[in-house]
Amino acid sequence: MCLVVPWLRHLTLPLAGVYNVVIVTTFACGVITLATLGVDNAAGIICVAIFYGFFSGAYIGLIGPLFASLSRSIDEVG
Repeated sequence: MCLVVPWLRHLTLPLAGVYNVVIVTTFACGVITLATLGVDNAAGIICVAIFYGFFSGAYIGLIGPLFASLSRSIDEVG
């Protein structure tokens, strides 16, 4: 799983754009958070943990590029 997640992000990001991928990952994290209300066994908890880890990791990893894309030039970043 560790090797699949970065490659999946690198394949979808140029096609969709940073903003759109952040919107999708934020929405997915919200849906998964609400899905925890319906979990009643260990398999459900494991599935929620895997999916939430995937989408929250994508969100956290894309915050830097999202803020960098808001700047007019590279001099404004950092």
